[in-house]
Amino acid sequence: MATYTAVPFSSVARCTVWPPVPALSRAHDVGAAVVLGALTPTEVAAAVALGADAVKIFPARALGPRHLSDLRGPFPEVPLIPSGGVDDDNAAEYLRVGALAVTAGTSVVPPAAVEQGRWEEITSRAAAFRAATR
Repeated sequence: MATYTAVPFSSVARCTVWPPVPALSRAHDVGAAVVLGALTPTEVAAAVALGADAVKIFPARALGPRHLSDLRGPFPEVPLIPSGGVDDDNAAEYLRVGALAVTAGTSVVPPAAVEQGRWEEITSRAAAFRAATR
């Protein structure tokens, strides 16, 4: 069984992603949005029942934009945020099918680029990702 350490929230926090369940009410108490992770419809329903303000669909690459579109059917009012496998080639499609927002990780900030200090490359990748979402 997993154990969790109390997560200190301050008035500075605006959002917390996938916090331990005991931290959910505290996050809301200080006005932070709660984003819980899910992939399946059952997991989305559980996240909503726990009080998520939005649901991070992870890993999005596993089923693609069509999966997010399919989730809009039973969950039309739930803000969905795909993560994991979103890049400048598919970000606009996720937004078109109803994503509240999209996230990018290693497609924009590859670990090797960080290790080697290739900041201009990372900046260029970020600009391409941002342009793809407009």
